[in-house]
Amino acid sequence: MKGDFSVKIGDVLRNIFCVILGGSLAAAALDFLLIPAGVAPGGISGLSAAICDVFKIPISVGTMIFILNVPLFVGGYLYIGRNFAVQSLIGTFVFSIMTNIFAPFTGYVTGILYGETAEYDRIICALWGGVILGAGLGFVFKGGATTGGSDIVARIVCKKFNQLSIGQTILICDFVVVFTVAVLYRSFSAAMYSAVAIFVSSKFIDTVEAGVNYARQLTIVTSKPDELSKVILSGVSRGVTKIEALGMYSSSPTNVLICVVYKSQIGKVQKLVSNCDPDAFTIVSDVRNVIGQFDHR
Repeated sequence: MKGDFSVKIGDVLRNIFCVILGGSLAAAALDFLLIPAGVAPGGISGLSAAICDVFKIPISVGTMIFILNVPLFVGGYLYIGRNFAVQSLIGTFVFSIMTNIFAPFTGYVTGILYGETAEYDRIICALWGGVILGAGLGFVFKGGATTGGSDIVARIVCKKFNQLSIGQTILICDFVVVFTVAVLYRSFSAAMYSAVAIFVSSKFIDTVEAGVNYARQLTIVTSKPDELSKVILSGVSRGVTKIEALGMYSSSPTNVLICVVYKSQIGKVQKLVSNCDPDAFTIVSDVRNVIGQFDHR
């Protein structure tokens, strides 16, 4: 019982750390890179930054992010559930607070980054801003929270129109934001820079949340499963799972071996397979994360 309690406390502390770290990184990207260069990322944060900048509204971007998310919290609570609404509220609150905390230091940090002339290279800001923003949001998601915005809209829309996926709906929301940015700034280039930031951040969200592609799965169709398994076990010290199968083209029984290895071991395994069974059919697939008994050496 005590051990289970310790594990739960550890998980809670890890989630809190991830949300605070992620919210801080995302806020830093917004305040120090994206907003100064006039680059609006996707979602409510990008829309808030563009509205505050164009209309000179005397409200901080962080506060605007929270205000625009309030009706979405209500919608999330009504259509999705309390837990999701609470998760969105926590993530958005941390993100908004950190954005407001970092905002007064924008001039100082940009002075260090760009010098006194403050000549922003917008493509660099879009790229690095997208990297840091995506990493931050990835940590927030990893901590079990969300930052609201497009995520809430996407889940509500998908619940009403199940022919759309969440990913497709978020992409549509981001395109709407990009179009809105183009209209507000009256600049096609502003929209393009925003699109770059959106694309880069989406890639880094996946990388941080799901893990780097450090491993590969080999699916090997072979007529020599026992010999090949022994070769792989002794050659790279990785476990192998054998599955009995049926070749539908030849209508003859065959065997499938499944093995997960590091990227650096792929070449060696391919040589082992080729030497042991030249007729083996091998498929190499990306593995985003490995949970369970995998030796992370």
